[in-house]
Amino acid sequence: MPGNIQSSLTNFAAVQKAILLRDANKEKDLLDKSNLTLAIDACTSSDTFLQNLLRLSQQIIKDEDSDLDTKKNQIKDIATRVNSQGKTALNLALEEQNFLAAAFLINNESSWNNKCEGAFATAMHTNSKTVNSYYGYYGSDNYRNANFGQGRFEHHIVKKYGLTLGVELTAKDGTTSQYGYTGPALEELTDKIKSHSATNEKFVEIYEANAATLSACNYYGSLPKNPNAAKILSAKIQATCSDSAQGVVNIPCGYAQHSLGVSVVDGYLVVTNRRNEPGSVPGTKIYKITEPSKYSPEIINTLIGGAGNSIPEEDVLKALYAGVNPVPVLEIRQKGQKHDNCTVANPKSSIAGVLFVQHAREYGGVEKVLKSTSLKDKVLKQSHEEYKIFTKELRVSTAMELITDVKAKREDADVQNLAVEYLNQQYKEQDAEIMRELYASLAPSYQEHVDISIRKVLGEKIKLSDKLSGLAAGWQSAKLDLPDLLDPSRTQSVTSTTSHSRFNNNNQPISFLDGMITSKDVEGGPSITEKFSNSLVRAR
Repeated sequence: MPGNIQSSLTNFAAVQKAILLRDANKEKDLLDKSNLTLAIDACTSSDTFLQNLLRLSQQIIKDEDSDLDTKKNQIKDIATRVNSQGKTALNLALEEQNFLAAAFLINNESSWNNKCEGAFATAMHTNSKTVNSYYGYYGSDNYRNANFGQGRFEHHIVKKYGLTLGVELTAKDGTTSQYGYTGPALEELTDKIKSHSATNEKFVEIYEANAATLSACNYYGSLPKNPNAAKILSAKIQATCSDSAQGVVNIPCGYAQHSLGVSVVDGYLVVTNRRNEPGSVPGTKIYKITEPSKYSPEIINTLIGGAGNSIPEEDVLKALYAGVNPVPVLEIRQKGQKHDNCTVANPKSSIAGVLFVQHAREYGGVEKVLKSTSLKDKVLKQSHEEYKIFTKELRVSTAMELITDVKAKREDADVQNLAVEYLNQQYKEQDAEIMRELYASLAPSYQEHVDISIRKVLGEKIKLSDKLSGLAAGWQSAKLDLPDLLDPSRTQSVTSTTSHSRFNNNNQPISFLDGMITSKDVEGGPSITEKFSNSLVRAR
């Protein structure tokens, strides 16, 4: 990519201080052109990201001056929106590729985090009008021409594991583990489906559908390279929707910074969206396709290139539902998306809907199954059980791959940190065996970064230094300082201020430091170590 985006991101804090635009006049025009010029001039030559974000904003104002009032309202809307996942307005602006709003928010001291970096980096891998202006500045016609001849596009290792295992971290080069790309994400999921197909024949059909789509589209990032891909998939849909026909067609679908899970199965459209949105229920919906001819190559092109071309959400959804009865025949509720991993989460979860239609064949098809509540519930149970078996295998096999990498790449900080954060963020009792193996595989220097409560559950003997660190953290959260605990002369006062003063068998106050070190400080009662560990587990 032209320009060193990642290195410029690391300079954000310093540059931000240099381009503050606010003064005593709080009513200053949000899009004052002279202010943008001042900000651009304040950037140093190494601040590629900020320079070009502001230049893009300047160009947008120049090109769309007549629509400036609309732009101002969009900025105000983003700046005041509340996001259920706790994202900042700047994060949302970058996700939606509203660079003008992002520039304004930056100039008004909006905080910056790795989610913003990930959203921006993903946006810069699209073929949108604004991003192509960025490439034009560097002498290339557009993103497509600048990158399509650059070889295979693969996920960074933190994305490969982070998207599937739900691990959030930033790699040493600044890459975030979230925000995936359509092609690599579909490849990784398809590989797992292929492995599972050895034990479930229904997954053979799903695998073949995914593999055929990958071959037809030949993605570079989120853009299909094959100009005939839409024509191929459109023909497959028409064939699948003909009378008495059966089959699965996978349709990668998305829009600016979001991906859905979409398939056509036996004349039904399966759509999965687990994003938490006001007024909607996360999960999978199944629609009857009434007009297959509406899914022309032009429409399919909108769907499969929606994310890569930053096509607006409303345009993609209009194309997606062009040929269906708008009322779904079935809704399957699923957990809301917790991470920015829609490229994996939604296509994976849509398999539950695909399995339902496949199982319905055994009872005469979806229409017949839905006429009987008991039969519908039976098919739902069958498909749900098979889906859960697959997702468990997906999680375990991915974790096993991580274990292999952790053992082989002892000096790779990204791989070691992935393992640490998987243990810290996603520990589950049901996965204790594989978690224990993953912990044992870690380089010793990284084992100490695993939460002390997790290590205790895994049976690790905790070092005294770790206990002291844990004690300090716990009591600092209670507004007490570590010196209060280490100074014997102050132990009495600390003990007496608590609501559960504790005494030994001689009726003398027990030192909290002693209680932390020893396994038992009161006969028949839990140690402070245990209480503190339990509180950490509850907090998680």
